[in-house]
Amino acid sequence: RRTENKGARGVESMSDGMTPRHGEDGSRSLVESGGRLPSSGAESKSASRPVGTQILKVRKVCKRYGGVNALTDVAVDLYAGEVVALVGDNGAGKSTFAKIISGIEYADSGEIEFEGKRVHLNSPQAAASVGIQTVYQDLALCDTLDTVQNLFLGKEIRRTWYQGFRLARAEMETTTQRVLANLGAKI
Repeated sequence: RRTENKGARGVESMSDGMTPRHGEDGSRSLVESGGRLPSSGAESKSASRPVGTQILKVRKVCKRYGGVNALTDVAVDLYAGEVVALVGDNGAGKSTFAKIISGIEYADSGEIEFEGKRVHLNSPQAAASVGIQTVYQDLALCDTLDTVQNLFLGKEIRRTWYQGFRLARAEMETTTQRVLANLGAKI
């Protein structure tokens, strides 16, 4: 259950720790966005999008598990170049939302648009085909891999066929260093 109250400076806050953002159409977004992420130099579908272009639009997404409402009428807008954090109390629906937009779970109702086109993210492959992928915080998933291997997991850069399709380790290390530096992460 989410409750709203006005903070000391008149900013709305929610009991689950999320701050709503109001869209032009009056919709509310339950994410907090930070600064802009500089280009990492890594090739991705979002690299060519102008900063500020709407990439993902989620409206009225609901998910129930039996008698439990995990998500109720969630609305989110994500824009190119934004660094976004999804925050909230335990049980607030953060993981459920991430699973829905990454194709692992199905929403019971609602709409998801990617670059202005309605999409049905019914599998991780469907989500990946439009550029949505999930990086899990649980280190136990790939704790035997180093940072470079984790960053490029499933998207490894390979040499050309006449070089034997070997991994381009040096290129992946350079890209990893650039991405980590842009994020201000020290590993």
